[in-house]
Amino acid sequence: MSDPFAPDPGLAAQLGLGPDLAPAPDRSGTPPTSGAAGDLGAGARWPTGATGLAPVRGTDIRAACAVIAGELTELPFVPALPDRGVGADPVGRDVALLVDLAAEVVPSGWRLTGRPGRDVQRARDLLAWDLDAAGDSFAGAPALVLGVRGPISLAASLELAGGERAITDPGAVRDLTESLADGVRTMLAELGRRLPGTQLCGYFDEPLLAACLSGQIPTASGFGTVRAVPAERLQAWLTTGLAALAVPAVTGIEIGPAWELARSAGATVVSCSWPEFIQQSAAVVDRWAGAVSEGAQLICQLDRPAAAAPSDRQSQQAAQPVDGSGSSFAATGTAVLRSWRHAADPEAAQRQLLLAAPPVQHSDALAPALAFARRLVEAVGDPPASWTDNSG
Repeated sequence: MSDPFAPDPGLAAQLGLGPDLAPAPDRSGTPPTSGAAGDLGAGARWPTGATGLAPVRGTDIRAACAVIAGELTELPFVPALPDRGVGADPVGRDVALLVDLAAEVVPSGWRLTGRPGRDVQRARDLLAWDLDAAGDSFAGAPALVLGVRGPISLAASLELAGGERAITDPGAVRDLTESLADGVRTMLAELGRRLPGTQLCGYFDEPLLAACLSGQIPTASGFGTVRAVPAERLQAWLTTGLAALAVPAVTGIEIGPAWELARSAGATVVSCSWPEFIQQSAAVVDRWAGAVSEGAQLICQLDRPAAAAPSDRQSQQAAQPVDGSGSSFAATGTAVLRSWRHAADPEAAQRQLLLAAPPVQHSDALAPALAFARRLVEAVGDPPASWTDNSG
């Protein structure tokens, strides 16, 4: 197997990244002394606070990590920068992690192939530079969040050699799941060596899990859909994949059957969107309140901040940030507290809440978005009287 964490200097020049690659890290096989998934133990949890899940705009991984490190000192995240092109997309990052499996880019997307080529090498190089930037930028951070596309969504995105979706072949999905799990363990161990003492919080993003469950995945030709995959089969595959994470975490799933499937597969950290979190319908509230009452942690993905001119964004952040609907900072905090009161033990449940910074459309909007999430977490932890007075 080719080393996925050894960048090719020749490709660096093609990508405009320069020749100053970091020295190859020690990959002697010695387990990391801290920070790796195996060190956290079965009872470990993610720290609560503000972090990020959404992709980041731009092509400069070091600049993005520097912004994140400056705004989220307690729980930064390794950003995904899909604007860099092939290999930086969600499927490409997974392909870079696969052990003894390879894929290539064809007109319809990524397709499994017999041997790695330049597409795999590019994906591995981009991942290696991401880990270099993370090691340099997040040294000393108490914890670090990083995610990859989960095994179900990966299998629904990849094509087999004949052009069918990999999700249609149970044997292929099993092999992909095991290969990805091995690659994730290797990545966590690598980061553990680079960031001793940092708790690593990995997660699988499963945006296609619900579509696999309901039979809505389009075929590669686009003229039909793949037959629904039985829930028990999806659960078994996801359980295998989550075993690679110290604290099993799944994001990108709307509250509903797929959300429950992820919980049944062992996910103890799950996400929901801002509209879902503040929705007052009994069905939605019962699901997330029940999950946190059972000990699960909840990541709420905040909405995008309201649009502002680039020159106004810093002043907007310093004055009164807004959420995606244009509501004020105080209104957002009040909505969090109001929703959280549906949990059986609101104070205990609040300690299990993480807020993920909203997605942004421009790289210069990243810092204000991260600051918005951080300040909101701080304010919710010690809310002004006006918030609690109005949150009943």
